[in-house]
Amino acid sequence: MTIFKDYLDKTSDELEQLLIAEKKKSFEQRQDISSQILSDTSLLSKTRKEIARIKTAMNFKKIEDGGTK
Repeated sequence: MTIFKDYLDKTSDELEQLLIAEKKKSFEQRQDISSQILSDTSLLSKTRKEIARIKTAMNFKKIEDGGTK
């Protein structure tokens, strides 16, 4: 789990790559839960919160840059 401040230090491209990786991880976790491989379902909610942190940092950077991109 990463602290929000750490995301603010990253570039937009790095954040997009992290977002893609977390979304892929979320998909895999949902598949594992449905096939009963993954028994700790709290990991899915933690991943969702991580995705929300990344998206918030991306929006924060967009506003900081004057709304461009």
